This record gives sequence, C-alpha cells and structure tokens, in this order.
Amino acid sequence: KLDIKEYDLNVAMNDGMRKGFSVPIGEGSVEWPKVRTELLKIDFRGWATAEVKGGDRARLAEIRKQMDRVVTNA
Repeated sequence: KLDIKEYDLNVAMNDGMRKGFSVPIGEGSVEWPKVRTELLKIDFRGWATAEVKGGDRARLAEIRKQMDRVVTNA
C-alpha cells in the first residue's frame, strides 16, 4: 500500500514542521515525477490511500483529482 500525502518545506520552515502537511496533494515540495519513476522501477502495482482530512462528496472528488494528478500524471 502506498500512503500519499503532501509536504511543503517552505511552509514548514516558516510556520512550523507540522504545518508543512497542510497543503493539498501536488502543491508542496514532493517531487512527484521522481516518485512515479521510482514506483515504475519497482513495478509497483499496489493500491494507494490519501492521508488527508476527509469531507463531503465534493471534497473526496477533489482528493481523487489530486491523487490522479500526482500518481498517474493525469
């Protein structure tokens, strides 16, 4: 299983380490193209979960879009 979350180093340095996790998936410091490359190298075929706050259907749809962008580059 792949746990997906985002982290922003600039936010962390300015507002505190835990605040670095407060950014949407795909808008932080994680280098997702490199992550995808490494997942391809190991032939990852598992499933992924978003480690973020939940919400209503609209929020969950947005999380899905974020995950699609970073995992599949869609």
